[in-house]
Amino acid sequence: ALCIGIQLDVEHEWKGWEFLEVFFTCFFIFELALKLRLSGFVETFFGDDWRWNAFDTLIVILATVDMSFWLGKQFGLDLDSGSLRNFSIMRLSRLMR
Repeated sequence: ALCIGIQLDVEHEWKGWEFLEVFFTCFFIFELALKLRLSGFVETFFGDDWRWNAFDTLIVILATVDMSFWLGKQFGLDLDSGSLRNFSIMRLSRLMR
């Protein structure tokens, strides 16, 4: 939260924010993998704290998708709004299922 506040208020043009976001995303991916390794899949998603673990997993997945789009843009992949629109429609159709 502190990083977001500083990013929006003080230095919103600094290019280091993207790299900091990649660092945090990789850190949280590692944390989730470690949690799954130590606790096991069943305990993580069917234990007492399954709601928090599912929420953490959703946040990590969304951050990973966001980071993937950013990395694709950095490497010159053209992610036009049509492909993003198709991605959103697929997600909405899955929710309606």
